[in-house]
Amino acid sequence: MTPDIQELQHETMDQCQKYYDAVAEWLPMRGFIWLRNDETGQLMVYTRGEYTQQIMEFLKGLGEAR
Repeated sequence: MTPDIQELQHETMDQCQKYYDAVAEWLPMRGFIWLRNDETGQLMVYTRGEYTQQIMEFLKGLGEAR
């Protein structure tokens, strides 16, 4: 992985945390949030970490279903 991509990853995670913190001010806290673009169908899920294993296993199952 290039240093540019690594820097982009860090910036993205920082921005995700800012979004998470802002949403947490007006929604009941959960261990995760999502951001969906209704026009494109794109979806981003951000979690503090406790759901990482379950999410990764679910995504692996989706990849195997293809």
